[in-house]
Amino acid sequence: MELQSILDALAVLGWPGFLAFTVLYNVALVPFPYDVFLAAVPLEVGSGHLAFWWLLATLGMVLAGLIGHAIGRWLDPLVRPWLLQKRGYAKCERALRKRGAWAVALSAITPLPFSLVCWAAGLMRISRWQLALAVVVSRGLRNALVLWLAS
Repeated sequence: MELQSILDALAVLGWPGFLAFTVLYNVALVPFPYDVFLAAVPLEVGSGHLAFWWLLATLGMVLAGLIGHAIGRWLDPLVRPWLLQKRGYAKCERALRKRGAWAVALSAITPLPFSLVCWAAGLMRISRWQLALAVVVSRGLRNALVLWLAS
């Protein structure tokens, strides 16, 4: 599906469609960065209401992060035995346990898949409130930067 098709659908669905798309896109393991989609918003709606779209994008990211956290908690008994055998897992686990939500915040501003990081936060039992705060700060800043550069 191309970007213009998504934007056309969202023009019909309005802000609820934008919020739903943001949540679903950031829960799934999608190899294409969300920033490209977000950067197209000012082109479609103009730059007059960027604060509203920033708020929706950031809220969608928080909801996606919390859903990803729940998925990680649910997957824990199924994947932990397999993960323990993987190279690099112990190092990742130590970093997440030591830095908690700050590791999530740092990874949320990198090209790492956001959903995967939130799933890992759920596996590591990082507090949902700390996760939500980390997402608001890190993804909120990233969303603001993307929208500002695109406008």
